[in-house]
Amino acid sequence: MLKSAKNIYKLVINPQKDLFRWKVDAYPAFIFAFAYGMANPSGWPKSEIIFIGKNCFWWNNWSDIDSQGQICLKKQASLVNGDFKSSYYRLYRNSFKSLDKEFARINRLDLSSLSLNDFRQTWFKFFQVFFEFSRIVIIPEVMAYAVSRKLERNIAKYKHPLAPEEISRLTTFPEKSFLMEEEYELLKIRREKNRLKRKRLIKRHSQKFIWLLNGYHGVQVLDEAFFGNRLDDLIKSRPVGNSLNHFKNYSSGVKLNFRRLVKKYNLDGRTIRLAKLTQRSSYLQDDRKRKQLETMIYINKLYKELANRLNISLERSFYINFIEFDYFIKNKNSLSELKKRQKNFRLTLTWFQPEFSTVKVAELQKLLDQAYVGKQGKEVKGVVAQPGKVMGTVKIVKNLAGISDFKNNQILVAQMTSPDYIAAIKKARAIVTDDGGLTCHAAIVARELKKPCIVGTRNATRLLHDGDLVEVDADRGVVIKI
Repeated sequence: MLKSAKNIYKLVINPQKDLFRWKVDAYPAFIFAFAYGMANPSGWPKSEIIFIGKNCFWWNNWSDIDSQGQICLKKQASLVNGDFKSSYYRLYRNSFKSLDKEFARINRLDLSSLSLNDFRQTWFKFFQVFFEFSRIVIIPEVMAYAVSRKLERNIAKYKHPLAPEEISRLTTFPEKSFLMEEEYELLKIRREKNRLKRKRLIKRHSQKFIWLLNGYHGVQVLDEAFFGNRLDDLIKSRPVGNSLNHFKNYSSGVKLNFRRLVKKYNLDGRTIRLAKLTQRSSYLQDDRKRKQLETMIYINKLYKELANRLNISLERSFYINFIEFDYFIKNKNSLSELKKRQKNFRLTLTWFQPEFSTVKVAELQKLLDQAYVGKQGKEVKGVVAQPGKVMGTVKIVKNLAGISDFKNNQILVAQMTSPDYIAAIKKARAIVTDDGGLTCHAAIVARELKKPCIVGTRNATRLLHDGDLVEVDADRGVVIKI
């Protein structure tokens, strides 16, 4: 069983320093499986992760992230080339291949027919491979935060610094994100005139992107009907020809914008290389997310079998962290502990031994939340991720449950977004988040969809309310109540 924290106030972060907060709907099993590998001396810094029901809040100090980003920059990337080293790309690609082998292996197995010992070996072999994957792919993540902040500081020194929307364009990676790639491939199916062939193509597409709506909250298996309906919705939203042209020209358009900015401001070599490193880090983040969503299918399969063997619900099994396998198999009378975790749960991640607690977790979350907001005042102001100026009514989306009743042209206001929010993002007139920076999910998607977006306000979900009429001025990075 995980080592229990003796003192809930024995924090590995400092609330008095500038705090980083990441929020997502999640179960501990899916978070911990990734976090256990990413928390290492060459990766992500020590963290406090707090679950309030299904709401997960990940806490760090920005100073720690910056420090770790510099370590990653020295070890795995080069400011001379503005890219990662070839040795890192080899590690990165091999970690993906190793996961694919594990996927194939588990697909061949009937988990329910395995002996306990064979199931145990399958369990730990899979998570060991995922651990190694996490350890390697987290490097662009921590670098993305640190390098983008370094880039902003570097640009601020210019006599005529770039406007916020120009910084956004400078840091946009030219490759299509996995969400764009899926939509592009789906739209191309529409060109097939033969109905039977089109049906086969949709089936193949559904098998390739079956993981699209997975997340830390669990698995949502998508079928042919889902993608067929999705294709119909895409066709209704705008002409197929226009959409396909947008995707075809996307990469060249991003590269052209980059060259224009370099020429307009006569950007020095250091600024250019920092911008390219931000792009590469952001792209690799997106690529990593795609693989993680696929991985959720196999984590779910393993936990489903564990739940059957422990005679508990699948949801309750998600509060067992994978390294506790032996403990709960041998001590089934301790399963009552999971009920407490389902209410509130704290994970303290260090580079040596994770700790947990279910004592006064909500109080600790409140303490950190108050320190995070600090003296932010009554102005909603943040980082421009995608420029534009629009008016609309606010809809606060606190979790996935709030997406279902999101209406077209509302202003999406959330603590942060994830791939699960894509349905609401596409309907939104603009996006505003409490958390995030130039390389966060909301920023990447907003740039692709050309929707005004402001991130990192810290207080938008506190100061704005459902139904508020606001102007989102994403040219200046402010939201004004009308």
